[in-house]
Amino acid sequence: MLRYAVAFSNFLHTAFSRGDRGVTAVEYALILALIAGVIIVVVTTLGTDIRTEFCNVTKSLGGGSCGTTGPP
Repeated sequence: MLRYAVAFSNFLHTAFSRGDRGVTAVEYALILALIAGVIIVVVTTLGTDIRTEFCNVTKSLGGGSCGTTGPP
């Protein structure tokens, strides 16, 4: 009976430990894509709000108008 328990234990060890060789390039790419996606969503969502706040600060400090292009 002990022999079967040891054999089963060895089977479980080899069956579930094959993928523990470190992070592969595919996993790095998935992590990078996830981080890039989060950054894009945050910048898209908060971009106009941040721009508006910077314009308010610029106007309160006596700067020019926001959103204009070219020389004044």
